Amino acid sequence: MNVSENFGRWPPVYDFNELGQQIKELIDDGSIFHHFFIHGVIGEEFFQGDIITLKSDPVYIDSDGDVAIIDEEFQYWVILGNTCDLARDLSKDTSLIIPQLTHISPLIPIPQDIPDDILGNFKKYKLYKRVFIPRWGSIGNDFYIDLTIINSIEKQCLIDHSNIAARLNFKTWLLLHSCLVRYLARDDGRHD
Repeated sequence: MNVSENFGRWPPVYDFNELGQQIKELIDDGSIFHHFFIHGVIGEEFFQGDIITLKSDPVYIDSDGDVAIIDEEFQYWVILGNTCDLARDLSKDTSLIIPQLTHISPLIPIPQDIPDDILGNFKKYKLYKRVFIPRWGSIGNDFYIDLTIINSIEKQCLIDHSNIAARLNFKTWLLLHSCLVRYLARDDGRHD
């Protein structure tokens, strides 16, 4: 394949139509919202897609290159890092100077007065940067994940300072993966 920097818009790395069809099939009949989470005993191991309780503010590197805080504490976060990274014990590898990290993103509450058309776009997973997460248990509102707000967290912090609040079932885990791939590997849009 001859790759040139000047041939226009760079294409997605996945089959755009196939991924769109997969997302549509996963949510099409609406039943996914009735069985979004696994009910019953979850256990103590952390997995990708787990909703965790962790009261914290998101951080980012600002325009001056300094660590900055989004001054809003979130109670729930979703683990975006891969399960195998969480399961591996890297403590025996002394060549690594970085602590064992994974990625999380805060669950942002959807306002109760959100217009129906915007809520419909959330529930149809049409927003590339945002992923709809419905309420669970006695939680009072729905949420979304903003994929532009991703933080790193030490695995030990998860163990010491968080609990699993909810776990995705297999079908919704596939949906999360599809949304992550669509966001991270979409076409570059440089000319939009």
